[in-house]
Amino acid sequence: MKRYILLLLTMLSCVFSLQAQQEIEVSGKVTDETGEGLIGVNIYVKERKGLGVITDIDGNYTIRVREYQTLVYSYIGYVSKEATVKSDSHVINVQLDESKLKSMR
Repeated sequence: MKRYILLLLTMLSCVFSLQAQQEIEVSGKVTDETGEGLIGVNIYVKERKGLGVITDIDGNYTIRVREYQTLVYSYIGYVSKEATVKSDSHVINVQLDESKLKSMR
């Protein structure tokens, strides 16, 4: 009986592991403070080199990532933002704020 329980627990563990590994398609729109879509915003998976996309002319994007990975949204002149992908995160819209850096003279 203990063997069957152990086997069942092992099988369930494998199923949950496979589900956690599945990719989720995330899409959304990146806008500025006025609600205008930003073209060419870099969206990449934190700590995963080479996995990223850029927004289209209207600020829209689509990317396939695994659950609990973090997306980074970066654009020159704006403060970068991060969002963690969860199983229910199929749409992530982001508003970037302009950088408030003071010019050096």
